[in-house]
Amino acid sequence: MLNLAYSQDPKSTRDTGCAFPRRTLVVVGGGFSGTMVTVQLLMRWPEDPIRIVLIERAGNFGQGVAYRTRSASHLLNVPAGRMSALPDQPDHFLNWAKRRKLAIEAHTFAPRALYGEYLRDLLEQAIANCGRRISIARMVDEAVDIKPPGADGRHVVVLRSGRTVAGDKIVLALGNFQPADTLIEDMTFYDSPQYIRDPWAIGALAPIKPDEPVMIVGTGLTMIDIALELRERGHNAAVHAVSRRGLLPQPHRSPSRPPAYRFHEQNVEGWKRSALGLLRQVRREVGIAEAAGDDWREVINALRPFTQKLWNSLGHAERSRFLRHLRPIWDVHRHRAASEPAMAIQSMISAGRLVVHRARICSLRRHGETVEASVRPRGCDRIDRIHVKYVINASGPQTGLDQVRDPLMMALRARGMICPDPLGLGLRATDDGTIIAAGGEKNPALRVVGPLRRGDLWENTAVPELRVEAATLAETLLAEWLVPDAEMAL
Repeated sequence: MLNLAYSQDPKSTRDTGCAFPRRTLVVVGGGFSGTMVTVQLLMRWPEDPIRIVLIERAGNFGQGVAYRTRSASHLLNVPAGRMSALPDQPDHFLNWAKRRKLAIEAHTFAPRALYGEYLRDLLEQAIANCGRRISIARMVDEAVDIKPPGADGRHVVVLRSGRTVAGDKIVLALGNFQPADTLIEDMTFYDSPQYIRDPWAIGALAPIKPDEPVMIVGTGLTMIDIALELRERGHNAAVHAVSRRGLLPQPHRSPSRPPAYRFHEQNVEGWKRSALGLLRQVRREVGIAEAAGDDWREVINALRPFTQKLWNSLGHAERSRFLRHLRPIWDVHRHRAASEPAMAIQSMISAGRLVVHRARICSLRRHGETVEASVRPRGCDRIDRIHVKYVINASGPQTGLDQVRDPLMMALRARGMICPDPLGLGLRATDDGTIIAAGGEKNPALRVVGPLRRGDLWENTAVPELRVEAATLAETLLAEWLVPDAEMAL
């Protein structure tokens, strides 16, 4: 019997008796995307030998960064009725919640921790129901390199622990990377213990005392999460949130409704393919909707099935223009906050506990136990000085892959096995997720799923898009691997 006891947690490995699997799939990343690729394969795979190895450095299989939070104030930003992880079963999450007699309705913004339990349960059920000829192992470790195929044709995934895993196909489901440090006069500040680079790290906010003021770099959804978690912990000092535009995520309407079916293919076909042209068209549609008594959110929601096509129709120059000028505006309208957290943030602002600065950070300097932040308000020449105890980075995931310090990305770049897309948002890949190397050649053994396909897909950071992408990749792998051996040899 094959020994699959790789994990630090003995309960996290299931040896199904598949002594000699014909194929091995290695999935690097156990967040939503990696988990759902695994689940979809387990649900679809016939009685044919296969070994699947799921690698997750944090050990939170199924949860990733987004859903491992334990804070009650951290809610989903999409109503529960649209959060099924299975695209062909739209009520799957709702039915799961109802079986547990939870007060979750289609319009409810459920706790993110609960959704993490749902994903973990989905994975456990898929493993429990898979056939005896499927071998599944979960490894708590970090992939730091992938070696080119050897004589057996398999790539070898190198782990931080020193262990290795050989795979016929490898799926990179790495999710989002940590935010980049803001450029300031003296970058050595970022080595200070008063700088919290990763607010999602376990215990990251624990050192902050209730009476210690803080600065949050960024004013998006992560800022809202941090501010509300601090409040939940009894923090009562000032919270300063700084971003160049000072834009806060718009709130969802409460109760939230599914979008009206406003657009057909022919509606968007004639839209001008430029960043400015699309902005004007969306504004026009919002005006038409408001004149008819509809909410602007319905226009944004109804665009969702067409967003990727519109993005792909833009040339490189127009995509760059969108990122420079329109992305912050799009983000706060497209990626909205649940109504309850949004109201809580407005309450903190009204009470003076949260101050939003529309400014650029020029410098961060330590003066004993205090940090002095020098910020330049937008459109002004003056410098304002803010004194806090801690600075927390919530500026959003880093997308410039040439700057990302992730060890696996650095190793693959050095080997020329990956190549950033022209905008640096993700990896170059074909439509089916096959990774394109620096030399332009395709490597069918390496696939990518999730946010690292942002350059091609743009809208693939939320569950409604990621679940389809995961299911599609599983179908592709299934079709490729079930080709008869004689046909594969031709």
